[in-house]
Amino acid sequence: MAPALITRAVLLLVGWFSQYLPHNVDYPLRVVAARGWSITSWRLLDIWARWDSGWYMSIVRHGYSLQGRIAGTQSNFAFFPLYPYAVKGIALLLPRAARTDVAFLAIGILVSNICLVGGLILVRTLVAAAEADRTTARRTVLLMLLFPTSFFFSCFFTEGLFLLISAAALLAAHARRWWAAGLLGGLLAVTRPNGVLIAAPLAVAYLAACDWRPRRIRADVAWLLLVPGGLVAYMAALLPITGDLLAPMRIQSAWGKISSSPWETLFEPRYPFPVTTAVERVVILGLLLVAVRAFWLLRDRTLAVYSAVFLAAPLFTGVLNSQARYAAPLFPLFVAMARLTERRGTGILVAGVLGSLLVVAFAAWCQFFWIG
Repeated sequence: MAPALITRAVLLLVGWFSQYLPHNVDYPLRVVAARGWSITSWRLLDIWARWDSGWYMSIVRHGYSLQGRIAGTQSNFAFFPLYPYAVKGIALLLPRAARTDVAFLAIGILVSNICLVGGLILVRTLVAAAEADRTTARRTVLLMLLFPTSFFFSCFFTEGLFLLISAAALLAAHARRWWAAGLLGGLLAVTRPNGVLIAAPLAVAYLAACDWRPRRIRADVAWLLLVPGGLVAYMAALLPITGDLLAPMRIQSAWGKISSSPWETLFEPRYPFPVTTAVERVVILGLLLVAVRAFWLLRDRTLAVYSAVFLAAPLFTGVLNSQARYAAPLFPLFVAMARLTERRGTGILVAGVLGSLLVVAFAAWCQFFWIG
C-alpha cells in the first residue's frame, strides 16, 4: 500500500537525520545510547529496536527464563511468545552461522512490516464492509499511519502482528466464521498480555448475530473458548520454568502494574516521565472521548466495543506509559476519527498535526527517549 510505503520511507529519513540530535542521557544502557546504536551499527536497521525490543530479542536468542522472584523481578516471560517465536521460527530456516542478532532484527522488522501491510488491508476491507463506506476506510488507514506512535508497527515490537490478528479476528466475526474468529482470538491472546480481551467484542458479535436471543445460541459458540484457551496454554507452558500458573500475570507488577483506578492511572501514574507522560495523558483522554463517540458514529457496535475494551483496560494498571502505543492498533478509533474529520479543512489539519507529532516522536525514539 502506497501510504504505508511513503510513511515508512519518511520515517527512515527522520531516523537517519535524528543521529545529529542529542541522545537520552538517562537511557538505562548508557554505553548503547552514547555509541548511537543498540544491536547493529547499521542505523537504518537499528533505529527500529529500542527499549522493550531487548526483551523480545532475549526470547529469540535463549527462550524464556526466570530472573528472580516473580512478583518483584523483571523477567522476559512478561512478553508474550507469538512474535518472538515467529521470528525465531523463520530464523531456523537460515544456516546456523547466519543466525545472528542482526539477522533476528532484520527478520523481526520484516515480519512487523508485512503484518502492518496485511493488517491495513484487512482494516480497509472490514471498515468498507461493516460501515459501507470506502472513503472512510481509506481515511482510516491514513490516520492510523500518521498517528504519533504508528512507527511501532514497523519496530521489533508486537504492534504490527497485533493489528493483523485483531483485524482478521473481527473480520471473521463479521463474516460469522466463528471457528476462525476463535482461532485468531487464541493467537491474539499469546501476542501480548491484554490480547485475551478480544473475547469481549467477539462475544458481542456472536450475540448480535443471534439477535441477542439466547435461544439462538448454538454449539459453534464454543469456538470462542479458544481465546482464553490460548492464554491458558501459554501459562501452562511456562509452569516448568516458573512453578506458578499465574506467573505471566503476576510478573506485570515488576513493571509497576497493579490494580488502580482509572483516575489514579491518568493523573497520578507510577513511574511518570517528565514530558511524555503529560503528552500521553492528553492523547489518551482524547482517544477516550473518541471511543465514547464511536458508539454513535459506527454502524457496527462490535468495533466500538473492541476499541473501548482495549483502550480502557490499561487504565486499571496504574501505569500510563505505553498506552499511546497500545492504542495505535485500535483501528475503530480511527474510523470514528475519520468520520469526525470528514470536512476537507479539518481532515488536512488533523493529518498535519498527527504527522508532525509522528516525526517528533520517532526522532526522539531513535535517540533512545521513551515514547509510547
